[in-house]
Amino acid sequence: MSTQSSVKRSVRDFYDRIGWRKDARGIFADAAKFEDLRPVSAEYRSRCLLRVNKFLTRSGTFLLDVASGPLQHPEHKTYADGFRKRICADMSFSALQEARTALQGRCSCVQGDIVHLPFKDDTIDGVISLHTVYHVPAEEQIGAFREIARVLTRYHTAVVVYAWGNHSSLMALALAPLLPFKLGKKFFATIVRRTKSPVAQSSRTPQLYFHPHTRRYLVRHLEPHMKFDVLVWRSLSVPCLKLYFHTWLFGRFLLNVIYTLEDAFPRVLGRCGAYPLFVVKK
Repeated sequence: MSTQSSVKRSVRDFYDRIGWRKDARGIFADAAKFEDLRPVSAEYRSRCLLRVNKFLTRSGTFLLDVASGPLQHPEHKTYADGFRKRICADMSFSALQEARTALQGRCSCVQGDIVHLPFKDDTIDGVISLHTVYHVPAEEQIGAFREIARVLTRYHTAVVVYAWGNHSSLMALALAPLLPFKLGKKFFATIVRRTKSPVAQSSRTPQLYFHPHTRRYLVRHLEPHMKFDVLVWRSLSVPCLKLYFHTWLFGRFLLNVIYTLEDAFPRVLGRCGAYPLFVVKK
């Protein structure tokens, strides 16, 4: 099995076995693990999710939601407003089952790979792909962007939410106080992993592949193939939110201020913040 196939299988296994499982509260494990679900962050989180709508061409026949997941947040349902039909595509069968339930059957579901979308050129009027491409094998991520651009019809837009990970200069500065703790945790995890038996290691929980490229790399490799703009989706990562923003520290007010700054300086914060938003135009 190739490295790419192994990575894709591990991502699918993670979501089928863990990510798209609900707890007693009805919350998916993906959100519980990777999102800040505290009330203090709720409005900021919702406004960032709705930010996607600002950059989609808000009319057409088909909206393609690539790696749709289960549509776990209510804001996800608004992306298809203005389109006649929503197509949910995902490698995970569990995700598509949940998406169909969330939309009460008002969608078409396709199980497939973002690098090989089963659609003809210039047939989709709007495409969204949120928090997906950085889980694609590193050498195939440019291909994922190109596939999205390929199926998009002329004079329409696609929105891809990416992550800079450790390449975010703003988050590196904000999270510098946590560095000693992160290094200690990494060291401890390495020791524990080495002491486990081969059988225990082979049966461990699936890990989610995560490989964000730098902005320079993506821009250099995408520019020959498509028109796009890099703006901000959300400038703050979850660790940053949990470290600095609390109700007793005027957290909601400060997050509203940050959202306003993101709208005022979308390119600056798209460059240095946590999560950029690629607007692909055709």
